[in-house]
Amino acid sequence: MVTIVTVGLVLAIMAVLIPFQDDLERAIKALLLVVPVVGASAKGGRVPGYITAAAATLAFSMSLPPIGAVLRFAVAGDIVAFIVFFLVAVVVSTLVSTRIDALAEADRQRTLLLRSVSHDLRTPLATIRAASTELLDDVEHEPAVQARFLRLIDLEADRLDRLVANLLELNRIESGAMEPRKEPLDLTPLLRRTVDRFRLLPGGVSVELCSGELPTIDADETQIEQVVSNLLDNAVRHSLDGTPVTVTTSCDDTSVHFEVADRGPGVSPEESELIFQPFRSGALAGSSGVGLAISRAIVERHGGTISVDERPGGGARFAVSLPRR
Repeated sequence: MVTIVTVGLVLAIMAVLIPFQDDLERAIKALLLVVPVVGASAKGGRVPGYITAAAATLAFSMSLPPIGAVLRFAVAGDIVAFIVFFLVAVVVSTLVSTRIDALAEADRQRTLLLRSVSHDLRTPLATIRAASTELLDDVEHEPAVQARFLRLIDLEADRLDRLVANLLELNRIESGAMEPRKEPLDLTPLLRRTVDRFRLLPGGVSVELCSGELPTIDADETQIEQVVSNLLDNAVRHSLDGTPVTVTTSCDDTSVHFEVADRGPGVSPEESELIFQPFRSGALAGSSGVGLAISRAIVERHGGTISVDERPGGGARFAVSLPRR
């Protein structure tokens, strides 16, 4: 429909120009005929833009001597004018359609961001509000109950902090400003510290660490801890009550490996790449997917790899490999 309208506009412009063929400069004719090309590219994209550009080029050739003849030129200058107009029409069509596509993608990403963040914020905020309301009520609570509410508030605040950190890191990645500050790092204490923090989470999911001595790696400690936290947060949220989340480690001559495995719904082969895209979480409903996208970017900046597959017996298993020193 867009193509029909814009090609019709080209014909209409030519009809209007016929009485003024001898009085108008070529540049004015060219500018008028470029207008439908811009409109077709803005409304319909590249294909309608290119079709309209071709129609406008033919129309422009008819305005060159001999007037009314298609692809017949009186002088060499007309050939140059014809070629230049065609190139300008195609370039304008490409630039406009590319810009429109970029704006549409940015708008889609913004919509997904608002939807995802609002979803991820709602649960911890509701938990913090409920726990703080209980503490502020006039009802006397046992010290153990008060400690449990305070721990809950602290853990959910930590979850909100991870979400904000992921969003800031995503912005740094998109701007090309995320570069790890690599220093010698012992991975075992980092894993133990992070796992201990997740063991305090309420609910029926337990977190277990099976790790021996690992060689030192060159890495940014803050970023690697963010990766481990994101993977554990993802595993705990998608695990069934009463099931464990396990973290295991190993190494070889070139790399250090650690895996985070759960007994949740698992990840199908078709979704193994999808879930690493921002704001795309596949069948793992309930998360924005930002954490996994950040984790992949960090691991790859360290020269490592991250992947996911089905855990034997059910569930998902995320495997991370980082190069040894």
